[in-house]
Amino acid sequence: MIRSLFSSSAPPTTEMLKAEIIGTMARQEPLLKFAYLGEGARAWNVFRSGEECNVGSREVDALALICKAFEPELRANGAGINVIHLGSGNGVEIPTLFELFHLSDLDSYTAVDVSHDLLELLVHDFSKFLNDKAGAVSFFQADATDPHHLAQISQQVRKTHPGINLIVAAGEGTLLSDPAVLTNIRTALGPSDYALFSLDGCNASKTVELCAQYNSDDARNFLTHAIACAKRVGALPDQLEGEFLPAVFDQDEKQLRVYYQPRHGEKILVLRSLKPQKKDDITRMFSRGGLVPVRTLMTERTSFGIICKAAALT
Repeated sequence: MIRSLFSSSAPPTTEMLKAEIIGTMARQEPLLKFAYLGEGARAWNVFRSGEECNVGSREVDALALICKAFEPELRANGAGINVIHLGSGNGVEIPTLFELFHLSDLDSYTAVDVSHDLLELLVHDFSKFLNDKAGAVSFFQADATDPHHLAQISQQVRKTHPGINLIVAAGEGTLLSDPAVLTNIRTALGPSDYALFSLDGCNASKTVELCAQYNSDDARNFLTHAIACAKRVGALPDQLEGEFLPAVFDQDEKQLRVYYQPRHGEKILVLRSLKPQKKDDITRMFSRGGLVPVRTLMTERTSFGIICKAAALT
């Protein structure tokens, strides 16, 4: 049964959005999530589907690898699986998830994304597919950085469709670079629940090539929408001029970053994405948010499939 699209909270007013963006910049957190609002959603589709863009293309291999290894264990007790698809975007990953996990009417699917516009695309393109395949379907516009949204969604899913909750994020290096998001995922997991991630990594010799993908015109045309949103709500001066700096790779944190440099003032972090190079990087970073990897697999192309449980509270 398809449940109508709804938000986990009331839509923010212009003043609320302005305050949130100002707070984000003050904490030196990336403005990326604001790029997905309005026209930015369509720009993301162009960037993601462009021939130059390899970003996220390898996570399917890692997803297939970890699903094949883990699905028998997940299905062992006969319970249904409640897939909570974090960062579902326009839904392009949905058929792959259903194929890899052999999802059926015993299972449920929940799409979660910060962008209402991308969720509308998902609903338009995949409602029939979902209605034919899954036992229950729902859509949430929600912010994974909010300390309550994911926990509320998980509780709602658990009430309406008993089974094992499986929070899935495929190729979401931008989300998973934020320790607060990892903590929120940990809070949302029940004792029998799991989180499954696939991540594009980066071989140490390929960082220049990786950064070049984020310096492309399509990438910058998308990221410009974050700055435009900040101007539109008054968080940045409307006449502000500046330029994007070349993408950089932080070897210590295993993160790619893109900054916007105003003509006057300090640079603004627009994008930050986790790009691990080995399994130990993942264990170290995820432990900060209270997640314990129970299985981590790496492909030949340095992409990772990870299954996590919530760390025990002390």
